[in-house]
Amino acid sequence: MAAAGAFVTDILGQPAYEAGKATSISGIVANGDTLSITLVELAPDFPARIAMSFFCAVPLRAPINPNGVRAIPSAGPYYIASHVPNERIVLKRDPNYRGSRPQRLKEIHYTIGRAPSRNVADVEAGRFDYLVDGYIPPDRDVEARLAARYGAASVAARNARQRYFVNPTLALAFLSLNTRRPLFSDVRLRRAVNYAIDRRALAREGNLVTGPFPAILTDQYLPPSMPGASRTTLYPPAGDLRRARRLAPDAHGTAVLYTCNLELCRQHARIIRSNLGALGLDVDVREFPFDVLFEKAGTKGEPFDILTSHWGADYADPSNFLNTLLGQELTDAGLARRLGRAAGISGAARFRAYSALSIEIARNAAPWVAYATGTSRDFFSARMGCQVYHPFYGMDLAALCTRGGGG
Repeated sequence: MAAAGAFVTDILGQPAYEAGKATSISGIVANGDTLSITLVELAPDFPARIAMSFFCAVPLRAPINPNGVRAIPSAGPYYIASHVPNERIVLKRDPNYRGSRPQRLKEIHYTIGRAPSRNVADVEAGRFDYLVDGYIPPDRDVEARLAARYGAASVAARNARQRYFVNPTLALAFLSLNTRRPLFSDVRLRRAVNYAIDRRALAREGNLVTGPFPAILTDQYLPPSMPGASRTTLYPPAGDLRRARRLAPDAHGTAVLYTCNLELCRQHARIIRSNLGALGLDVDVREFPFDVLFEKAGTKGEPFDILTSHWGADYADPSNFLNTLLGQELTDAGLARRLGRAAGISGAARFRAYSALSIEIARNAAPWVAYATGTSRDFFSARMGCQVYHPFYGMDLAALCTRGGGG
């Protein structure tokens, strides 16, 4: 409950329940098929939060088992018919489902724990039908071959037979410029750095949200599949050194870069050092293991000027990027207040407000250098079709079909 509880502290009575001072949450009342939730204040992002997997419906008497539950009823189009830990999961059509989602496949069988080296060959040969994101070997040559043969620009795709899919997720890789240190308290220098950085080179080398695979290039503060994301181009993909030098003609000093101790981070550090060196800045690179890096990033007064950062949205709402993460880095009180007001807006107006703010902050305040969007990679056998991708939940298993029409 602790992890989930952090996202619903605005439900009436939840903090008292979490602290053990109440036996139930007073703001949650079930009456027949109706669930009523009372919040302590207006929260337009609550529907997005409550759609997280923490909050799926389960029976009142569902067992609590730290080793996992073998079978449990489902409110969706499929249910878990059986589960052997670390071996397999079998999904079957839910006969009681009355919703609008399809149930094209009779059963879906997951095989768990196989050697990654076998996965691609087995799907390519049709011995298995689907290689889910995360189980494609982290090999750039393998990825390049799959993209060339079966990806969006392949002959297979032109013949409506695409089998390899790369889709954007709600994650972002970026450089965080420490606005509370003297060097980057200067907004013109932050903007100059945004023009000086070669985003295309950073994205090409892989990153902390896609691993070794090339990423989808971006200069936005919201991932492209996030509600409220903009398609406005703000900075040239390969940088614009002339524009950077006009903004900061007297740039000098040393920027302390905190980064991870992986090879891809080292390659990024080399690119950053080269780009900023051309602007007139030296870069002092300091490497740390991930756990140490994250601890230092969250320590007030830590003496870094640039931090290699990444963030995956907890839920599909722009506030989870701009308010939760970026808001604490803004030194412009006016922009911070406008972010706070945007959090109280509902519906389409909410996303319009966040879209405009994300562009204004990236262009004018420039506390980040966003350069890559997270991606999900999925590979299918030749007989599979009807792929529908959701940026938060991934491929829709219920929508999949076989090209012959059977299940």
